[in-house]
Amino acid sequence: MNELKNSYTFENYKSIIHILYEEHVQYTKNWLENTDKEIYNLKKTQVKHICSENPEEIDGFIDEKFLSYLDDYRSGLGFLNLKILLRVKKETNLIIEGRTKSDDAILLKLHRKRFEDGGAFPLNKYLNDLLGFRIIDDNYENNIKLLKGYLDELKKQNKRFVHKFRKNGEYIGYHVYFMGINNYYFPMELQIWDSKNERKNFESHEIYKKDYTYWPKIYKEG
Repeated sequence: MNELKNSYTFENYKSIIHILYEEHVQYTKNWLENTDKEIYNLKKTQVKHICSENPEEIDGFIDEKFLSYLDDYRSGLGFLNLKILLRVKKETNLIIEGRTKSDDAILLKLHRKRFEDGGAFPLNKYLNDLLGFRIIDDNYENNIKLLKGYLDELKKQNKRFVHKFRKNGEYIGYHVYFMGINNYYFPMELQIWDSKNERKNFESHEIYKKDYTYWPKIYKEG
């Protein structure tokens, strides 16, 4: 992602949240109605249900049926990403960043969790950033205070969100997860950064990227 800075207003946030929510729901609804795959309840399905528990099994440790299902869902995310970015630019005259999660990052994420607590992690809480967006905001503190209340109000209208402050090492951000209208939806992520944390956050991401680009080499050669 490119490093982009903007000074956002709370009204900008409301517009962006609306766009992300609407596009995510419409994309997934259309996909669920048209896929020929057997669909998964992503709250009831856990990492342990789709990954081998055998630590020696590295190549092909993910259930092929679920992998096909995941690939089918992800096939249109690149277009959805572009559609959302263009719509945000058109309706707010602002630029946000977006990306689809790479195959390697997904493999590493599942590999890490299949041995932790026996892999008892619901997929809709773990595969929650297959498509993700980022805002880097000069007015972060004021906007986050307002955003928390706004998202809680939307939840009272039966719109499903998870939102929380995240700190991991030097990484600091506020994450919003769009959970869709039921547990068959893969969530979508919005990261919100204070511009003063931008450098350290990008450095933290680079360390993480080195990890997930190194591991697939072992995966492929194992």
